[in-house]
Amino acid sequence: MANVLFFYQNKSDSFNASDYKQIQIKLKGKTDKERYAYLNELQDINSLFMMKEAVINHQVDFNEYVEKYGKEWVNQVLKMEYEDIVNDALIHRLIEEEDNLHSYDLFLKQVKQQYETNQSISIFQNKDPFIQSRADQTKRLYEKMHVNMPSSSDGSYGSEKVLKSMIPDALILLTVAYFFYMLVAFEDEKGMIKYGSMMKKGSNQQLLSKWLALLVLVMGLEAIFLLTLFLNSGMQYGMQDIFQPIQSILYYVSVPYHMNVLSFIAVVFCFKIIIYAFLLALLFMVYAFVKNYLLAISISALFIGSFTFLASTSGDSHLLSYLGLTQILHPEYALKNVSYIRFFSMAIPYNVLYGLFIILMILAFALCFKLFHKQRKHILRITHQAKSHKVHGLLFYEMKKLWINDFGIVLMVVCLIAQILLLALIISMSNIEDNQYNYYIDQIGDHVSKEADEKIALERQKIDDAKQQIMIKKDPIKLNEYMKIQSMEQGFSLYENRYQAIKEDPFSRKLIKEDQVRFLIDNDYTQSQLLFVLLLFMILITMQSYDRENLTKVKQLQNMSEHMDTRLKKAKLITMGIGAFIGVLGMNFMMLLHNYQMYPGADYTNRLCDSVVFYNTHVTLSIGLYLVLLFIWQLFITCILMLVLQKVYHKIPHAKMITIILLTMIFPLLMKDTSLGVFAIFYDLYYPITNFIMAGIVLIGCVGVYIGFHVVERRKRL
Repeated sequence: MANVLFFYQNKSDSFNASDYKQIQIKLKGKTDKERYAYLNELQDINSLFMMKEAVINHQVDFNEYVEKYGKEWVNQVLKMEYEDIVNDALIHRLIEEEDNLHSYDLFLKQVKQQYETNQSISIFQNKDPFIQSRADQTKRLYEKMHVNMPSSSDGSYGSEKVLKSMIPDALILLTVAYFFYMLVAFEDEKGMIKYGSMMKKGSNQQLLSKWLALLVLVMGLEAIFLLTLFLNSGMQYGMQDIFQPIQSILYYVSVPYHMNVLSFIAVVFCFKIIIYAFLLALLFMVYAFVKNYLLAISISALFIGSFTFLASTSGDSHLLSYLGLTQILHPEYALKNVSYIRFFSMAIPYNVLYGLFIILMILAFALCFKLFHKQRKHILRITHQAKSHKVHGLLFYEMKKLWINDFGIVLMVVCLIAQILLLALIISMSNIEDNQYNYYIDQIGDHVSKEADEKIALERQKIDDAKQQIMIKKDPIKLNEYMKIQSMEQGFSLYENRYQAIKEDPFSRKLIKEDQVRFLIDNDYTQSQLLFVLLLFMILITMQSYDRENLTKVKQLQNMSEHMDTRLKKAKLITMGIGAFIGVLGMNFMMLLHNYQMYPGADYTNRLCDSVVFYNTHVTLSIGLYLVLLFIWQLFITCILMLVLQKVYHKIPHAKMITIILLTMIFPLLMKDTSLGVFAIFYDLYYPITNFIMAGIVLIGCVGVYIGFHVVERRKRL
């Protein structure tokens, strides 16, 4: 149900699924010429509708549409409302699908021509053996290709979305983590695995049966998820014929294998099962080492997360670039792109990588068998000879208990890796408009001057002339030059409008390359996700600090001595505060480092008020100083929250219930771009410049909670 719900609520499309399905139904039964004519008519309807006001006021010439469709058609279009217009992105997608069905032979011809062109150019003749081998193997693959494309692409977009969906992967991994606990960790805690291992070959049979049970579960879930997603996509986008060639799906047109949609899904399914089998073997192996469920899950997640991060930072064709979780669980990407792995100077097909995972799985099981065969030591040491006679203070032992014995340092590393992975998803904060805008800042200037006014006037005249020449020029070379000039109009208009705004502003202003600092000052979605991970770490580490003491009743003994209780609270606060400080420092440092990787030349000396998002604030601080002050503020807020968390967990013995309530309070941080984002109050607290009033209310609330618990504690003592 969750799988279908998440797929159904996916809002990544720029058009409605129902519109796609309805147009595909209308295209059925039409000839190729009629299909193109219908789609071109939809484009013309959009173009004429966008000029509706100008046509009514006779400001533009629309005789072209009258001659093509008739005056009655034009009148009908002018009477349309916005809801009657088909989305441009949808029309473009449908035209691309039609082109794909009729131009596959041309695609193969272009691949061959590109290979021959590269071989003839001098700079390609002496390339390294890997590139040459990769080109030769790719050429041989495509030379064998001959595909009979269907006459319709009905439902292909839905199939594409299903194959690209990552929702089943996340749900399967969560399910595996739960059932691994039930099948392995829970039975081990009860001594059932130990009892079974006493029998002949008991350990081997237990291990294999549990691994096989989990693998069968994964296979069933994967099959059910694929089936339900395909049925759901069929209802939304139309059902595709699964016996059509996989190349009939636009995204997979470059697949160099003779497969239909069904066989392609079967191959992807087999590859994914191999990966899940390896991940299960890895989990069993780690658990055999540490004998702790949470630690085994954390180490496995750390291992997989590290490789995923390395994959995002490695270059193409490097082995590490294919070892990320998203890459190995979605082999269709590599199949589509005809990927090869560089091994010294050799080009090894990507498929070989799955054979490597099978070998690693066997090795992991071999090590697992050896570890499970070892007899456990049940003789407890009654006496212990200390290696050192030095006695440490309470703070030392509290830090050792929390960060080492309770694996707090593992939790910290996992949270830092989670933040790194979130940052790795962001490649750039710039778009074409930003690049054009920055170009004009470099060419014309970033402040008001008479010289800049003259350059702006000349550039505007140049663009207007290019737009007129496009209407009359027939020479393709000249036409291409004028179209390039016209393509700069969007960025120039943005520059022109902002220049005019600072020119009319009574304060001294300048234009800045805002996209280069946007990640740090105007990126609430990513910042809220990173903040969620930080607060999650703070909550879990505080819970871990008190949970064991509540369960073992040690806390009752500590409360018997007021002096001991006070010292212990200080030690805990310092211990958890160090972790929180590292978390805040790590979050801000990683954001700065990532922004530096994207924009090495970013200028942090520009004033905050010169950015668009803070234009009306008149805050004359530099962006760099603002970030420093923000970091200090976040440290202060973190100290306040740590005090509140310590009070709450210290006074209320139900740690898990408190944790659930707190997680519910910070959950809206993950939904910042939705309607639930209004409840992301902790974002306003950590980034108060966005909403001073809400930040003040939340801060007063936190302080009030702390004071309330403190007053109750004092009254009990009296």
